[in-house]
Amino acid sequence: MSPQFSSRLRRIQPKVANEIRHYRLQAGFTQRQLARQLGIRLSTFTSWERGSTCPSLPNLFNLARELNTLAEGLYPEFYRRRKEPRLTAPIA
Repeated sequence: MSPQFSSRLRRIQPKVANEIRHYRLQAGFTQRQLARQLGIRLSTFTSWERGSTCPSLPNLFNLARELNTLAEGLYPEFYRRRKEPRLTAPIA
């Protein structure tokens, strides 16, 4: 995971955790079932859902696929912030 991606996620983790849980419940998975589908430990998955850690990019895309959504659905704040225009100083 790139340092820029992980540092942004640390600031929005509580929101991310809620979205992962929302999509998991909507898809009808238990934490254990989804962890098994992803080939990860249950403790790893629960730490994502609590917001104490974030999935790696491959795990993020696998998670989104299993939950029938896009990464943007799991991490809306990250993607919303990336799309905001950056303020730059006028060229003199």
